Amino acid sequence: MRFFSARDVEDRAASEQMQRLLGTLAEHLSLEMTARTDGNSQEAVLARDADNLEHLVQAREYEMQGFTATKKWANSCEGNLVSKAAKELADELQRTTANQ
Repeated sequence: MRFFSARDVEDRAASEQMQRLLGTLAEHLSLEMTARTDGNSQEAVLARDADNLEHLVQAREYEMQGFTATKKWANSCEGNLVSKAAKELADELQRTTANQ
């Protein structure tokens, strides 16, 4: 069985997409993408937190539909959160029921 690094696949996909853009635009977007994925700026942290919150919402939706195997995924997403606001949203999400 062959495994892929998600980061390598994302980098290759981004590189292929950038090849179609014009010089300075491609360079600017490439720098922004690198800053987002590798950076520790407030914007990068919040962007990664937003991604993890989106996954956490999806995991909770699956859990509410009866798929209990999503708990490990949800815990991983919640454990990756950095900002106080994201952690507070995650806590509230965990208390939310399907009818709310």
